[in-house]
Amino acid sequence: MMFMNKKLYIPVLFLLAVVILVFSTCIETLEEPKEDPFEDNTLWWTFQQPIPGWKPFIDEPGFRDDYPGNPNGTTMRLDAEYIHGMTLQPATANRTIRWVPDYASPPDSGFTDGFIQSNGATPAGNHFLKIDNVQGPFLLSLNYTAREPHESSAVPVIFINGEEVHTGIGTNGWTPLFTDYEYSGDDIVTIQMANNNGPIRIYDIIISPLGSVQNDVPAGNVSINVKDFSLAINDTRQLTANVLPRTATNKNIQWSSSNTNVAIVNSTGLITAVSPGIAVITATASDGSGKKDNITVTVKSLAVPMTTPNEIFEAFRGMKATTSGWADMANNGAGITYTNPADFILINDALYPIPIDKRKAFTDALALHTEKFIVISGDIDLSDGKIWDVPGGSPGAGKEYFNQFGPAPNYNRINGDITFNIGSNTTLIGINNARIMFGGLIIRGGANNIIIRNVTFWDAHGSTAQNTEFFPDSKASATALQIENNPGGSNIWVDHCKFTDGTCVDLVRNYNHDGAFDIKYGRFITVSWTEFTNHDKVMLVGSNDNTSGIITYLNPTERQITLHHNYFHGVTQRMPRTRGTQMHVYNNYYNNIGTTGNGGSFMGPGYNAQFIVENNYFGTKTGSTNIEWMDHVNYRASVFYSGNNRTETSWWGNRASAESKPWIPGYVYTLDDNAIIPAIILEKAGPTLFY
Repeated sequence: MMFMNKKLYIPVLFLLAVVILVFSTCIETLEEPKEDPFEDNTLWWTFQQPIPGWKPFIDEPGFRDDYPGNPNGTTMRLDAEYIHGMTLQPATANRTIRWVPDYASPPDSGFTDGFIQSNGATPAGNHFLKIDNVQGPFLLSLNYTAREPHESSAVPVIFINGEEVHTGIGTNGWTPLFTDYEYSGDDIVTIQMANNNGPIRIYDIIISPLGSVQNDVPAGNVSINVKDFSLAINDTRQLTANVLPRTATNKNIQWSSSNTNVAIVNSTGLITAVSPGIAVITATASDGSGKKDNITVTVKSLAVPMTTPNEIFEAFRGMKATTSGWADMANNGAGITYTNPADFILINDALYPIPIDKRKAFTDALALHTEKFIVISGDIDLSDGKIWDVPGGSPGAGKEYFNQFGPAPNYNRINGDITFNIGSNTTLIGINNARIMFGGLIIRGGANNIIIRNVTFWDAHGSTAQNTEFFPDSKASATALQIENNPGGSNIWVDHCKFTDGTCVDLVRNYNHDGAFDIKYGRFITVSWTEFTNHDKVMLVGSNDNTSGIITYLNPTERQITLHHNYFHGVTQRMPRTRGTQMHVYNNYYNNIGTTGNGGSFMGPGYNAQFIVENNYFGTKTGSTNIEWMDHVNYRASVFYSGNNRTETSWWGNRASAESKPWIPGYVYTLDDNAIIPAIILEKAGPTLFY
């Protein structure tokens, strides 16, 4: 037996000690899995010190501590100088693995565990978290947050194995988020955080085998479907809350209100506003995990008259709008709300004494897609003085701008329609007899969440496309308000407005006007308590009868519109004229319809139109055509009519009512008896809200 030289013995022992020390340090980096404190079928991995690829988030050059009050090392942050990756070894295929940083979270995080954060200052795509040797299929769940970028319009993104799963950012700080990802393979899962100048924090990673039996999987996250909002007294709003992961055993929610004198919430999440004040509504997971989410509800009283723009803004900002129509089904049934910016935009003569400056301030603000609450006062001339009214003047006086045509052979008009765009997230309120004059507004490109109230649309004047002396069939295209083709617009409420051709008379043939409010493509739209007068073609929904091609108007679910408590008088036709629409027409007042030379009609159901017509009052009309059926044997319109003052089949064009409603309204509405409709419409319809 050989013995080691004594001179080498001590150095070897020292080297062996160093190796053991290094090895033990590496082992300590990733601890042995510890049993879940809930004693269910879950293993937890926790880290007690910095791990390879991650470094402590502490105050040092190049790093900023968002929460100086926290002890150093309470979070961990990625840095591009390190190799980013780590390995988790699942114990068995039938057990859930849960990884959480073993640190305390900052107070605004929405979570009780610690987090690891990607560095928003480093280039996108450098930050990876790798999970090795996971046998699929399984469900990977992440609790994480993301914040808006400070120096870039790009938002932070999370990818799992190259698939984008991140769905949102917080607009004023960190917003709790959650995602589930089903993975059918095995071996390596890569989580990539592409910051794009917006940091991401991961709080919780859960791996659950699909199809395996899980015992009492706790809630990992609870999220309410809306943010803070306002309600008027006696108004209601239905909330929902999601419990994740999907494998959570108990997904029941307990609802509570911090102040039941202000707002109450029932067991299903239905809030009822009781009195002015503030209440915090909380959704808590019923499984005892302590996971919860809450929102703040402000209840406002509208009983006090509003006389100033600021009073209007403060009364409505952020409040849910109850439209009693299709708009209430917007945003997955949550409805639409008034915008809630930091301040409102006032457009009046005092601020903008020069009409062109006033128009520009209005149209520039209107076109933005950022959240805006606009109050307009008095007249806004969209034509910048190109056309005007001449009291007592001859027909066409002041409108010569649109009576100019080019030479032969086409004789095309020289000046096109005057139009401006409405951007998303717009609340537009009119005061002081607000009028939008001599031009039109367009909603296009998928613009949504738009409320327009108490505004008069006055004479959206234009001309025929060609000189009618040479092309007698040429017609005008000027429309006061229109929603363009797919993706058009959605989540729209037009209320207590007025549409008129003003001093222009264009009822027999549309030389200067097309529609008042036309909708080519739009969902979740309510038009209520609005007056339509002195106009020929009021509302066209769907543009043509094409049954093939890129754009058709045959699918009723692509246009979903409610018309209620509107006043149609001194107009001729299209109230409405539709193709492929789920149209609800109730409690409207029609009177003095048609004129000599253009008898018109009340409605025009076309290809695949689906009407519900309830409790309307149909008054006087020129001509004998009441309902102009414009469908096709292969694309029949379905019209269910009930409760109207005219019930005889002959009045309805000798077509009986559909036996049942072609679709069922999912929103809440109340029908007034048709006998009282004229009185209440004459009293309340039109721009009667603010003066």
